[in-house]
Amino acid sequence: MKIVDFFMAAQDQEDMRNRFRDILMQFLIMAFIIYLFVYNFIASVSMVRRKPSMLASWCCLVQTFAGVVYGIVIVAFVMPDGVSCRYLIWYAGIGLNLSTVCVGITLLQRAYLVHGRSKYLLMAGILLMLPQPITVYYAFISPVIMMPAAGCISYYPPYLPWIRLAVDAPINILFSVAFITVVYRQYRLFGSAAWAHLVRNGIQTMCAIVLSNIICVFGASFARDKSNSAGFVPINTAAANTTP
Repeated sequence: MKIVDFFMAAQDQEDMRNRFRDILMQFLIMAFIIYLFVYNFIASVSMVRRKPSMLASWCCLVQTFAGVVYGIVIVAFVMPDGVSCRYLIWYAGIGLNLSTVCVGITLLQRAYLVHGRSKYLLMAGILLMLPQPITVYYAFISPVIMMPAAGCISYYPPYLPWIRLAVDAPINILFSVAFITVVYRQYRLFGSAAWAHLVRNGIQTMCAIVLSNIICVFGASFARDKSNSAGFVPINTAAANTTP
């Protein structure tokens, strides 16, 4: 269903106003997220120019570019003859999963380096990241509906947030342990001055990203309204994008 069909399906003027208000609120939230993607895409381009051989720079570039394209799809969705709700959800599933993988690669590379290029940590991280594409599968097979109270949403199975938790929790626990170990090590070496060292070597940022992942994963899994719990995913992605 396209947005024009969604509005034309209104039963009366009151229903039309409610539909317009809810789509507008959804679009305004997404507009802010799009702003973060565009801003950080520009920053990522600068990072790649400065350090073209750095894997994290390219991951940030790919992640933010996917977000910019997602923003273009959202704008096309609200156009009178734009893309349908189905295509919006399909791209969201692909783009957000790609973003999650890019964040995971960046965190894994950093954890790998600060732990003396530990091969065990690297292999564990790769194995725990392999199930990530499962959310793309559900994005394609789940029915898509447009509701007056929620706009364009994916009617995914009620157990999907728990699958997402099972996929994301282990890798985030691994990163948490890896970076907390570094924080403790820095504190043992530098005492009260450890925080300044953590800021300089980027560990503070890595810890913030892991914390954001954990909060959003648990928020999506334990949300009472499962139709809105998917909103934690783009919020988490946007939060990760504020740290190039």
